[in-house]
Amino acid sequence: MTLWLASYPRSGNTLLRQMLFSGWGILTGSIYQKDLGENLDLIRSSGHVELKFVRKGDRLLVSNPHNVPVKTHRLPDHGPADRAIYVIRDGRASCVSLRHFHKGEFSLEQIIRGQTPYGTWGDHVMAWSAAPNVSALLYYDDLVAGLDRMLVQLTKLFGEPCDDPLEPQRKRALLAAKDGKWVRPHSRWEDEWSDEAEELFLKHNHAALHHYVQLLAAA
Repeated sequence: MTLWLASYPRSGNTLLRQMLFSGWGILTGSIYQKDLGENLDLIRSSGHVELKFVRKGDRLLVSNPHNVPVKTHRLPDHGPADRAIYVIRDGRASCVSLRHFHKGEFSLEQIIRGQTPYGTWGDHVMAWSAAPNVSALLYYDDLVAGLDRMLVQLTKLFGEPCDDPLEPQRKRALLAAKDGKWVRPHSRWEDEWSDEAEELFLKHNHAALHHYVQLLAAA
């Protein structure tokens, strides 16, 4: 059984991993090799374990002998015994942040249309919203703000924390100053968003955005 830490890219997955390590001492891995690059500070603060990969036919499978929670940006394809935590962020903010992360490899328009390895934000959100065995739905803004409702969900899953799970939030600015890629300085996605981007985003992600707004209202 695997616990998947799932999200669309740039939605708070690494922050969640930092919190799990800081508060509960939980090590986590990723389906992506060298997921955090050469950022040793982030690797240490995330409790990152570099997993091994084995080839089975034309598929490259993750070897997880210690059964640590595993980060993924893929669509759900987990086994019936697996569980997942899904982290969700306003898709417009995720798209802007993803453009910065890839530094010109993809345009904002390509990201909105899903012309990247991750597909559209909307397809990702709707697929994981319908997936079985999702144990918790966490919101990016709750993670960043350290809201109690998010901590209650994590405590239900992992028990009372043995240390401070909010330490990563207090060190965010320091990490961003050193890195700027995996952890970016605080910014407003709205400052980089145009009416044309909004129209295109709604064309490809309207149903998921409506679903996201409903989820937030009910939280």
